[in-house]
Amino acid sequence: MLKNVQILYRLEIYSRCKHNSMLERLEEMIRILIVDNNGVLVQGIQEILNDEMDMEVVGISNHVDEIVQLILEKKPEVMLVDTNKLSFNSFTTIEYIKYRFPGIKMVFMLPEINRHILLKGWQLGTSGFLLYESDPAYFIDSIRNIFREELVLSGKLAKFLLDEVYRDERKDYVYGYTII
Repeated sequence: MLKNVQILYRLEIYSRCKHNSMLERLEEMIRILIVDNNGVLVQGIQEILNDEMDMEVVGISNHVDEIVQLILEKKPEVMLVDTNKLSFNSFTTIEYIKYRFPGIKMVFMLPEINRHILLKGWQLGTSGFLLYESDPAYFIDSIRNIFREELVLSGKLAKFLLDEVYRDERKDYVYGYTII
């Protein structure tokens, strides 16, 4: 029912449109593939994203063959990956997908800050890292920003990474003074 209302709304806007740029924005749908095996979490994310006028979840899977098939058929621009139960094989799968489909923007969803997953995701060229605790509005805006080729880190993750980068350097400073 909601999709029908969205389609009617688009048609109404389309009929009122006088500028091509508005038309292009309406036709620019962000297609999203979710890689996850947690039904409750996925269902909630899918509902949040499908409620947006410019987003559509085109598939959900956690099996390599099915993921590749969905990518070939649905051509998603963004792939949300739940990192809660990632194994070594999962990273191999993600690396394969990034190699075979370099245009897909990969987003890691994390239940908590995990140094290993952050570093591995960064090595694989992940476009964004979002914590489960992210506000839905922030989550949606982040996906839009990632779609526009921006790197996204939630505030806590950015602070953690900066702390990691400057950890050794801060040992030598006390209140702005170098310890000799």
